[in-house]
Amino acid sequence: MPPVYYGGYVIGSPTTGYSSIAVSDFPDLLAVSVGPKVPTSDTVFVVNVKGRTYPTRTKEIFHAVQRIVIEEKQALQSGDNAKLGELMLSNHALLMELGVSSEKLDAMVTLAKEKGAYGAKLSGGGGGGMGVVNCNPARYFLTETAMQDAGFEVERIEVTQTGVKKQIEEAVRM
Repeated sequence: MPPVYYGGYVIGSPTTGYSSIAVSDFPDLLAVSVGPKVPTSDTVFVVNVKGRTYPTRTKEIFHAVQRIVIEEKQALQSGDNAKLGELMLSNHALLMELGVSSEKLDAMVTLAKEKGAYGAKLSGGGGGGMGVVNCNPARYFLTETAMQDAGFEVERIEVTQTGVKKQIEEAVRM
């Protein structure tokens, strides 16, 4: 189930499934659409080719991404949004190296950094589509406006602790 079902922030794992994590200070996030994306199967193909061509480096990248995800979870839980942003940038750089980013996603990340955001990265399977910007609250509107001026579609992400699951359970009890 996606985060909207559980509420708050959700970590997904192929072995343990989804779990919600407690967050004390929600970061100021923007969802940024950079335009059309290639099918996820295309980015999977690119990663498979990279893995066959550079197996050692590809494994190193996957291990580094796993470590970053653990650190991102810790930064979220501790409310260290600046650290979370740094980790997002590191994660994006690794995904670029894997070949799953796009010119527009990279431009979005660069613009976010230039406007003082804590960090940004691609979202989903890459290849275009969506990115996420972790804004410095003091520069939130500047970052949002710069993204729009660059031609990107921007939506503010509002995270609540109560997801649809809890709302359904409460409605059933009534």
